[in-house]
Amino acid sequence: MKNHSTTRYLFFPFFIILILAGVLFYTSFNTPLRSQTATIYTPQEEPSLSLQHLLGQSIMIGIQGTTLTEEEKNLLRTYGIGGVMLLEKNIVSEEQLTSLISDIQAIAQKENIPPLFIAIDQEGGAVSRIKTDPTYDIPQSKITTPDTAYTTAYTRGTHLKKLGITMNFSPVIDPITIEESFLWDRVFHTPLEKRISLAVQMIKGYKDAHITPVLKHFPGHNNESRDTHQYITDSFPLKTEYTQHFSSLFAQTYVPAVMISHTTSETDELPATLSKTALSYLTHELLYTGITVTDDLEMNALSLFSPKERSLKALQAGVDILLFSGYQYNSAVHEDILSYLVSELSLRPDLSSSLQSRYTKITSYKEKHLP
Repeated sequence: MKNHSTTRYLFFPFFIILILAGVLFYTSFNTPLRSQTATIYTPQEEPSLSLQHLLGQSIMIGIQGTTLTEEEKNLLRTYGIGGVMLLEKNIVSEEQLTSLISDIQAIAQKENIPPLFIAIDQEGGAVSRIKTDPTYDIPQSKITTPDTAYTTAYTRGTHLKKLGITMNFSPVIDPITIEESFLWDRVFHTPLEKRISLAVQMIKGYKDAHITPVLKHFPGHNNESRDTHQYITDSFPLKTEYTQHFSSLFAQTYVPAVMISHTTSETDELPATLSKTALSYLTHELLYTGITVTDDLEMNALSLFSPKERSLKALQAGVDILLFSGYQYNSAVHEDILSYLVSELSLRPDLSSSLQSRYTKITSYKEKHLP
C-alpha cells in the first residue's frame, strides 16, 4: 500500500504538467492568425518621408545635355525628383535616348523612390522633339475625325512607350480660330464641340498605348494671347463657354493630367498657374480630380515674379507638379529653388501637410500606371 501511494504522488505532478501543456497548445492553435502577425507591420512603423522627398514628387525638371551630369544625378537622388522633361537638345538618336531614360530610372530604382514620369512635348508638326516618330508630321490642325485622332495618338504613344517615355504633353485644346495666333498650327481647326470629341479620342489613344496624356492648356489662350514663352499675356475670364467645355470633356473620359497656363484673366490678377482661384475653379466647379501640372515655370510670362516666388506661389495655389524644363535654368538654379522651397515648407505646416496629399496622389497614380 505504501509503495502504491508513493507512486500516485510521483505521477500527480506529471499529470498536471500534461494538462497545462495541452491547454497552451490548444490556445496557441486556436488564436486568430492576425494576432500572431499584428506586430510584423503597421503603418505607424513606416519611417516618415523628409520634406525633400515629399517635395520631390511634385517636381519635374529638364536636363542640359544628352547624358546626366553628376549635379543632375545628385539632384534626382537628394530630392527623389518625380519627373524629367526632355527637350530636343536631349535627343540625338533612339539608342542614346533609351540609354538616357534607363540611366534616369536606374537612379530611382537604386534609391528606392517611385519611377519618374519621363515627359515630352510630342504634339506632332512643329512641336515634335522626336523626328523618328512615325506620326511626327501630323499636327493637330490636320486631324479632323475621331478615328484619325485615336489612331494618331495610339501610334505615337506606342512609339514613345517603346523608347521609355511615359508622359506626353498633348493634346492642345485652346480655342484658337485665327491664323495669326502663335498656337494656330498646334490646335484642331474645327468647331469647339468637335474639338472636345477629337481631344477625347486622342486621350483614349494615348492611354491605350500606356502613355499619360496631359491636356493643355487650362484655362487656356485665346486669339489675342501672346506666346507665354516670351510675354506676359491675358486671356478670357474663367467662367466662359470654353472653360465650361472642360467639364463635358471630363465626363466623357478620364483625363489623367491637365497643364495650367500662365495666362492672366481679367477677373484674376495672378497667372492661372499661381492662382488659387483658377485651381479651385478647376477642381471644385469643373470637378477635375486628376493631376495638375504647371506650364514651364521658366517662361517669361512669369517675369514679374522671381523663380523662387513663382515656385512657392504655384505650390500655394494647389498645383500638383511644378515644371522646370531647363529651357533657361540649369541644375544649380533648380537646386537653389528646391532648397528655398524646403526651407519655406518647414515654416508652413499647412503647406507641408498639403504636400503629403500631393505625394500620395502622384505616387498612387504611378503605382497603377507606370511600369
